[in-house]
Amino acid sequence: MASKKSKCWNYFCNEKNRQAKCNLCSAVVATSGGTTNLIFHLNRHHNISLCSETTVTTRASGDVAQQPTEPKCEPGVKTNPWTLSASQRKLPLSRTNEITTAVLQYIIHDLRPFSTIESPVFRKMLSTLEPRYQPPNRTRLSEELIPALYESIKSKLYAELQSSEAVSLTCDGWTSRATQSFLTVTCHFVNKNWELSSKILQTDHFEGSHTGQKIGFELKSVMTDWGISDKVGVITVDNASNMTVAVEVSGVDLKLGCFAHTLNLASNKALNIPSLDKILGKVRSVVTYFHKSNISTEILKEKQVALQMPKHKLIIDCKTRWNSTYQMLQRFLEQRPAILATLLDDRVKRADKTKVVSGLSDSDIQICEDFVSNMDVMLTATLVLCEEKSPTAGLVLPLLYKLTEHFKPKATDSTFVKSLKNAVGSDLITRYTDPNLRYFLEEASALDPRTKNKACVDEETWDRIEDKMIVLDVTGVGITVKSEKTESGEIPHTSSAVVESTPLPALPVLDEDINADEKFSCQISKSPPAKKTALETLFDEEIVITGQEPALSARENAKRELQLYKDKKQATMKENPLLWWKTNYLLFPRLSKLAVRYCCVQATSVASERVFSTTGDIVSATRACLKTENVNALVFLKKNMQF
Repeated sequence: MASKKSKCWNYFCNEKNRQAKCNLCSAVVATSGGTTNLIFHLNRHHNISLCSETTVTTRASGDVAQQPTEPKCEPGVKTNPWTLSASQRKLPLSRTNEITTAVLQYIIHDLRPFSTIESPVFRKMLSTLEPRYQPPNRTRLSEELIPALYESIKSKLYAELQSSEAVSLTCDGWTSRATQSFLTVTCHFVNKNWELSSKILQTDHFEGSHTGQKIGFELKSVMTDWGISDKVGVITVDNASNMTVAVEVSGVDLKLGCFAHTLNLASNKALNIPSLDKILGKVRSVVTYFHKSNISTEILKEKQVALQMPKHKLIIDCKTRWNSTYQMLQRFLEQRPAILATLLDDRVKRADKTKVVSGLSDSDIQICEDFVSNMDVMLTATLVLCEEKSPTAGLVLPLLYKLTEHFKPKATDSTFVKSLKNAVGSDLITRYTDPNLRYFLEEASALDPRTKNKACVDEETWDRIEDKMIVLDVTGVGITVKSEKTESGEIPHTSSAVVESTPLPALPVLDEDINADEKFSCQISKSPPAKKTALETLFDEEIVITGQEPALSARENAKRELQLYKDKKQATMKENPLLWWKTNYLLFPRLSKLAVRYCCVQATSVASERVFSTTGDIVSATRACLKTENVNALVFLKKNMQF
């Protein structure tokens, strides 16, 4: 017969009445026939952690066989009776999935490489937090878990797109660190809560030259895969010629040139003015000197404190982005006193002083100041139109008109300012002149409650909107105007009556899985008649129809609704137009449905360009060999998941 003896008895001696006395502190501990209290006492009072191992002794043979009945403790990991018993229990599947999802979110959101899951330190952290959890390996993570999560989020987005009224697209190309070309397509739509939603659809590997034909076929394939071919009316892209061809090949009606790219092209005309170009070279050399000299940078910080100036670092520009040049000049003018004080300091080498200071005269500084003051409106317009949470298509023509007026030369302007305004203004007036695109932008401005009274909205614009309201009322189609009439030659009309009675009850909520008409009749038949109140019983017979309006045609209904919208007070520029429509859509049922088709269109392709910075972190030096399908999944999940 075998007898069991725990290691804890090395620290205790057995007492009567199921008690044990500690050999270290002489404390008496109740045993109750087990050793749990003894192990807990050693751990709590003496910081002694035991790995419970039971020795089974066979008295007949005298042999001793050690059989561990509990899991061994890892070196350096403290355990107690509670953790020991917890480690023996199996982790529930729901808890395992919860932890795995959290690990996936960490890797996706923080752009961690797949090898993180096999890091010993990372696994030790997981074991400390939950000893029973067994993390997946790298292969399962990349080939099973990430694709499964991608398909799950993709199916939700697909359903959301199918329920939307209209969708617009933006797209742009980029090259990874591994010199692989990708095309990212982003969609924009107004969801059921009247919020502008921007999601990435696909990031596809693009082989060969970027011709308009190939990009157009790719866009067409993306729209087909997502089931939105009949919902996309406008694509916003840059002003490259291949993108014009791509939009035509894709079958989309309109191509909207990125307004931010348009402003960048116009601003570069100003940067190419010879007198300004020379000054930019001089300023660039000053900034470059401070970026390369740590001693001068330290002295500059000292002078900023002494002169009580902002502790700002000088900015070096990127020649492909005009706003970086603007910011470089603005910061240089702001820090000029501190820069001059630094260059006069004895710790700066004389050769460096001569090299940096040479050539910057007072007239050069005046040109810099004129450039900053006149181009400030361009920077503001760029920042306004890069907004992703608010509609921007309706702002294109009002901003273009304002910028065109701003860059008209005046008699009091200096020679440089006149050349600046002529360079920028002459470029702006050539933009957005296509008639169909112009009509669309005018209508977008009219349906934006902030800009409906601007000069770009005339009576012809309201007439076109009225025609589209009629088509929408009859056919439910609102982007392209089609003359669809009945056999009698007239557009169907509706009638209305005026009665003196209590308001009509609200319509019942309809489930999406069955036909609306069947559900409505089913609920009406099943619902018991509402019980009348005492007052309704007394005065019910006095509710009579007092008059009836003549039947109104679809055009008369459209005119009435449109006039009501025009008479309503214009929204302020700080208001969100979607929030305005959410509040007023019951007053304008036709206009609000039409407005959704314009509010989803973005004036810039910044949403696609912002993917570049994310993809630069995803396809990093530590994982430049990512498979193209994994790049697509990681970019999609990073931008579309809610963390």
